[in-house]
Amino acid sequence: ANPIVLDNKLYIISHSGTFASYDLKNFKSLWSVQIGGRNTPIISGDSLFLIDNSNILYSINANKGKINWTRKFDIDTEEGLYFKNVKKINFKGPFLVDNKLMLFSNNGYLHLIDPLNGKFIKSKNFDILGSDPIFVENKLIILSSEGDLKVYK
Repeated sequence: ANPIVLDNKLYIISHSGTFASYDLKNFKSLWSVQIGGRNTPIISGDSLFLIDNSNILYSINANKGKINWTRKFDIDTEEGLYFKNVKKINFKGPFLVDNKLMLFSNNGYLHLIDPLNGKFIKSKNFDILGSDPIFVENKLIILSSEGDLKVYK
C-alpha cells in the first residue's frame, strides 16, 4: 500500500501485519498496531480507514492509534452447485465520498458504510472493478473487469 503523509506524520501499512505512524521530523514511532493490508488507508479528520487482509474494515484514531470501530466482511464465497468452488473475496477501497465509506468487492458488490460508527448503509450489486475508481464532481468513473469504461452519477 502507498504511505500517507499528513501534518508531519507518516502513516504506513505492511501486507505482513504492521500499521504504524511516525514523526517525520525525527522518524520516531508514534504508535503501531498489528494490522496487515495491501490497500492504501484513507484519512479524514482524526480518523484513518483501512481494510485488512482478513476483510475487516477499521476506523483508527490517527493521533493515538486506537481502534474506534471495526466491521467484518465475508472472506470467501462459494460458487457452483455440485462441485463447489471457494473464491476469496477481495476489496478495493475504502473510499470516502459524500460522508460514506465505499468498498468495492471482487464478487460484484458495492458496500456503503457510515464512517462515524461502521454501520452498513446499504450493499448493492455492482460492476467488478478492473482498476481503482475515479471520483470527479458528481460522477463515479470506473473501468470494469470486462474492460468497459462506465460513468455513474
